[in-house]
Amino acid sequence: MKLIRKMAEQFPITETSEFYEIVATASSDLAQEYWRRRSTISNFLKHADRDPKSFLSVNDVDNQGLLMQAICAYLDITHDHPGPESLVFWVYINAVNGTAEGMPKQYRGLASKLNELDPDEQIRVCSKWLHEMKNVRVDNQ
Repeated sequence: MKLIRKMAEQFPITETSEFYEIVATASSDLAQEYWRRRSTISNFLKHADRDPKSFLSVNDVDNQGLLMQAICAYLDITHDHPGPESLVFWVYINAVNGTAEGMPKQYRGLASKLNELDPDEQIRVCSKWLHEMKNVRVDNQ
């Protein structure tokens, strides 16, 4: 995200820019590479029954990206609110990617706090928040 932010700063986009004024293009080679990488895991799982001894390299798997895709797909299909796990993960991803300022106000404070912590402490804070959220949900049901 920091790379995207740095690139975006070079574009003539301001806070008054309208969505329709922004046009992005990519070469066909770049687009093909993007979709090839994005569909690697899906294709592997879709065809896993054909070769049960095949495997993916750990270098081919972007766990965070894969989880975010799954959360987004779930929300697209169900139009439901994310569960506590999805919400905590979303805040965490925004914090570590430096995109917290684009989040709703009620989550920016936690994301900013996470961003100031070392990775191990980030996980501890997220775990604590998740347990607090789940306890509240259980108590209110």
